[in-house]
Amino acid sequence: MDIIEQLINGTAKVLAKILTGAEAKNELFFETEELSPRDMHYIVHALISQNRLDEAENYMFAQLELAPSLELFRIGLDAYARLAAMSDSELTTGNFTRGEVARGLADWQKLGKELPLL
Repeated sequence: MDIIEQLINGTAKVLAKILTGAEAKNELFFETEELSPRDMHYIVHALISQNRLDEAENYMFAQLELAPSLELFRIGLDAYARLAAMSDSELTTGNFTRGEVARGLADWQKLGKELPLL
């Protein structure tokens, strides 16, 4: 694990502790709490860095449903771009497939069309 991944992982753990009082382990204790877009960005990217791809996707959808915003939508698009850039081998390691990336992105874009324009 490189230094950037360690920093991201550490940041996600600290955010989890500060925001929820819970230790960040294998589950997202803060999935149903509304967080800032910046927090969501860090958490999603930390999960992707840890190859917890399904958790990252579930977390993004939970946050967008909790507090719909164009900023959260853009963060999700960025995350899907990152997933799409991964090799099939990397996706498989994270128990994900290229088809799941495509379906998830399509669902994400559908939700984005329902967002109010600001």
